[in-house]
Amino acid sequence: MKRRASRNPRRDALKPRKSVFMPCNDLACFPSWPIHTTTLIETPPMNFFPNFDLARRLHLVLGAALAAITLPAGGADTGFSLDETEWERREVASGVVLFQRHFDDLFGAPQFVSLVHVDLDQPGVRVRFAASHPENPRKAPVPEFVADTGAVAATNGGYSGGGRGGPESTNSGIFKIDGEVRPFQRRETDEFHFVGGAALGIDAEGGWHFRNRPGDEWPEDWPEVRHALAGAHRLIEEEQIHPSILTPKTVREERHVKRRHPRTAVGLLRDRTAVLITVDGRHRDQAEGMTLEELATFMKDLGCIEALNLDGGGSTTLWVRDAGVSNHPSDNGRFDPKGARRVFSAVVVLAGDENEHE
Repeated sequence: MKRRASRNPRRDALKPRKSVFMPCNDLACFPSWPIHTTTLIETPPMNFFPNFDLARRLHLVLGAALAAITLPAGGADTGFSLDETEWERREVASGVVLFQRHFDDLFGAPQFVSLVHVDLDQPGVRVRFAASHPENPRKAPVPEFVADTGAVAATNGGYSGGGRGGPESTNSGIFKIDGEVRPFQRRETDEFHFVGGAALGIDAEGGWHFRNRPGDEWPEDWPEVRHALAGAHRLIEEEQIHPSILTPKTVREERHVKRRHPRTAVGLLRDRTAVLITVDGRHRDQAEGMTLEELATFMKDLGCIEALNLDGGGSTTLWVRDAGVSNHPSDNGRFDPKGARRVFSAVVVLAGDENEHE
């Protein structure tokens, strides 16, 4: 299924830092990229919203904070905005804006949410994936991964295959950078079947594709895309909350889905806006984290038409240029930015002339 959305360009130029890292060796950017959402396995019809009470409570709690985020009648394309009186706003680069807010009571709990808004129609702005060189695979905190990429913002990425029968130097599910398939774990045990269950792919023209794992095992390649990263659950598919997060199949999956944890996710809005979201958690009285249904509801209310859950928990990390780690990773047990975990991959936002990153 193909979607073409309206353009919302911002024209200020940005001169990025020189890159000596190799997350993408980037392709040329195009002035107007198509958006694609791809579903390769059948899912039940979803012409309902699964939890009206939850959605109603969210709107009551957010109030003016999200009042500016509206989808006009008739499904017309819309821009994206956040009420700056409720959210802290920081322009990271032309077309890249960081929004952050602490909620005293969101879904009945304190929350700290960070959101990087990425205008994919801004010349030179693009989202890519980063990892260590395959000849020397390693884990590192997100700030180390992005130090030489020229990135302006980044989050942690997919799940490492380590600990569930695969080596730590592999991604769970399809992983591809600049046309090169990186080592990845094609299938998981039944208990962890949800890990690596869906992926985001970006094709050579900059089109975004979201894909569910076909059956129990990923194929050896996803040839239609140039960059790909598998996460875990598909949160939103074709504007509807995905049923997999409402009906977990194993005890392990139920703990992952139904309990509140720190979360990292990537989503796409109708107007060719991408959002990278981190939700802090495991900080009592400050940030409890979200269930996957809460996270999906939040992203749907923001206007996401597609969304993918990435690795979360202690891995959840948001890095921003000139500010460093900008959320509160949970591994050190303190509500500060110093607890970033070593991870296998990252999602990076680049801005400016892609030739400077090769």
